[in-house]
Amino acid sequence: FELGARDVDLARRIDAFLVDESAEVQRGFASALRLVEWGSPLVSGRVARFSRLGPEERAACIDALCHSRIALLRDVQAGLKQLCFFLFYAIDSVWPALGYDGPWVERRQDGG
Repeated sequence: FELGARDVDLARRIDAFLVDESAEVQRGFASALRLVEWGSPLVSGRVARFSRLGPEERAACIDALCHSRIALLRDVQAGLKQLCFFLFYAIDSVWPALGYDGPWVERRQDGG
């Protein structure tokens, strides 16, 4: 749908989420990003690091990580994807695009 990560400042939301996590989790996340930045070109055959690629080449790198024979690369891709989805779908301005009209708990408390 039309709404994307930049529209909701997803990178800032990820940073805010990670602030409350342990130093170990923060280091792990930073390591995962470094792996994507420097490792995805190796598995995808691209000659530039991830942040220097265009949108189509980035998508190809993510796809290569997803289908890699190396379990660590698949796990990193899946973990980053899950975190992004979790935080993106938690934003109430995204809900209408999903056809979700909000938490039922609030409606039950309001008598709705």
